[in-house]
Amino acid sequence: MTLYCLNPACPDPNNPNTHNYCQGCGQELSKTTQGYLFGDRYIIKQVLGEGNFGRTYLVEDQNFHNRKRVLKKFIANLQGKGLETAKELFKREANILDTLKHEQIPAIYDHFEENNSLYLVEEYIDGNDLVTEFEQQGIFSEDKIKSLLKDLLPVLDYLHQKNLLHRDIKPDNIMRRRYDGKLILIDLGGVKEVSNTRGTLIYTPGYAAIEQMTGNPQPASDIYSLGVTCIRLLTGCFPGDDNENDPIYDSSQATWLWQEYLEKEEIKISDQLSHILNKMLEHLAPNRYHNVKEILENLQESPTYIQPVETSTNLPISEPQKSSAYDLISVIAKLQIFLLVTCFNGSIIIAWLIKYFLYPSSSKPLLLWEKIINYVTLLSVFIVLFSFLSYLIFLIKNKNKLPTTIKRTFLASPNHSLKNTQITPTSSNPLKTQKTNSQIPATPSNLSNNHSTIKPTTTISKYNKKIVSSLKDFNFKVIKVNHKGEIIEQENKKSQYFAVELAANIYLEMVVIPKGIFWMGTPEKEGKNSSQERPQHEVSLSSFCMSKYPITQGQWGIILLNLKVKINP
Repeated sequence: MTLYCLNPACPDPNNPNTHNYCQGCGQELSKTTQGYLFGDRYIIKQVLGEGNFGRTYLVEDQNFHNRKRVLKKFIANLQGKGLETAKELFKREANILDTLKHEQIPAIYDHFEENNSLYLVEEYIDGNDLVTEFEQQGIFSEDKIKSLLKDLLPVLDYLHQKNLLHRDIKPDNIMRRRYDGKLILIDLGGVKEVSNTRGTLIYTPGYAAIEQMTGNPQPASDIYSLGVTCIRLLTGCFPGDDNENDPIYDSSQATWLWQEYLEKEEIKISDQLSHILNKMLEHLAPNRYHNVKEILENLQESPTYIQPVETSTNLPISEPQKSSAYDLISVIAKLQIFLLVTCFNGSIIIAWLIKYFLYPSSSKPLLLWEKIINYVTLLSVFIVLFSFLSYLIFLIKNKNKLPTTIKRTFLASPNHSLKNTQITPTSSNPLKTQKTNSQIPATPSNLSNNHSTIKPTTTISKYNKKIVSSLKDFNFKVIKVNHKGEIIEQENKKSQYFAVELAANIYLEMVVIPKGIFWMGTPEKEGKNSSQERPQHEVSLSSFCMSKYPITQGQWGIILLNLKVKINP
């Protein structure tokens, strides 16, 4: 156990518990460890944190009714001209911080210099940082990540509108205020004005973008760090002290592996959030979002979900099947009265018929009970006919009320023209198309006019889908492999997609395939000698759409249901 001296000016506050006087400042530890009056104004209560560049204290301000404040001490290990330059920079940045007036940014109350150390006094936030919240509650859900983005992006936009950068966004520097649950962006000591000159390198490994680590931070750097914060909290994977063996980042390829990690852990998130985070995490700054407003716009759109293809024979009932089963039970419940009435009155009719054939009527006058039976039987006949007609009417009225009904219409409507599809890069779920080095690239060309023409139907006449998003940009990689399957060439490609709602909670993402001339078939030196694959020839394709991902059983079930396709047993 050590005794910690609360004197902010103490160069070495950690003392063995056997000491009576501080080894750093020489003051009596029995006093300096319980509290310390600093600057005749601030009573030091406890140490909140300590790092390479300074310490943070919880203090009480005697000039303001002992209100809690945070005192930050910046240690400048410089001498001479370097120290003076550091002081000037500190004062300038402190003045910048003093201009910030935002409810989710701690207010600055004072800044001063004492004994070659620089001090900053700011608002105390009662709450926990997101690291503590993660340790208490576990990994963040998709809704929680979206809430985090919606809460912090306006704060980031506020800073960027003032031409300022935070430069150190991470879970440690985000606090949730206890009384209202708002997220507060703290530790703005590294705030810097955007400029073309290289400044002090301030960043946390495992969260900083490449341009920031090389001394050229920009607004996209803060967006990158916020994206990293999200995937760290989403996966629970945080960088180690040595920043090595990061399970969600391959430093040799500069590639994030967070989606593969989620898939391995069987954690599902929407394609919408994947798209947003991947674009925030682009390695090169120009490929990221240009501003936070674009992210907020994407967050407002309806989400679509990546649904894995099930191959097991013991598949759970899909949503359309569950809905259909529920409707069948509902119909049966509503028809119970018809069934009971029909069965009861039918039994009366049958009893009358048996009596009629066993005891044929005679010329004698009917007895009263016989008349009653005849009238009851006649009434039963009418009731049965009425029940039967009511049943038919019920079926006719409800035959179109299927849970997965999809009207038919034109897929590529004029509002979603597929012409002139210009793309900006993102990296949401890159598509990978393999081709061998001896294969002619399957790209539009004008090699020959001798080719067949295929005009895919751009209408799906049996659908009335609901387009839930406009054309969105994404990019993918085309890889070229040799005969051993080794990648020998990679090329970035771009396209667009839009989401279609097939039924309730069943979405299909459609990728725009531009028109052009393509090669079809297998070259002579490859594949089996099949008449279906040769000769290789050119085909001309009109612009069309295809699914971005493999069709799931839920999607296929909707298509079969509405196309009325009979599956072979």
